[in-house]
Amino acid sequence: STHAAYPSVDALERIGEALRAARKGNAQTTCPFRPEDLVGLTKGEIESALGPPDYFSGGAGDYSASPEWSYLFTEVSRDPSGSRGGGYPELELTFDGDGTVKQSSCSYAR
Repeated sequence: STHAAYPSVDALERIGEALRAARKGNAQTTCPFRPEDLVGLTKGEIESALGPPDYFSGGAGDYSASPEWSYLFTEVSRDPSGSRGGGYPELELTFDGDGTVKQSSCSYAR
């Protein structure tokens, strides 16, 4: 990877593990990482580690073109019409025109 020197690649692996654990019913109550560690990573790197986003801007269709992706640290349905009950961390990523993370935040959805 061209980002081999980034600590964010290791952070991404930890995030992926936390995301998978949360989806198996092991509730997360805090963000298991520093969101700023993901700035500079590409959509490909994010998707490779975390899978497709749970939600993305632009509605239905191709998420790869969307500038905003969200991942929910809870057991979720990937059906966007499903309710969002809150009570878990949510990772929100904003990409620049080149598909690189320019902003990352993690907040507790209520």
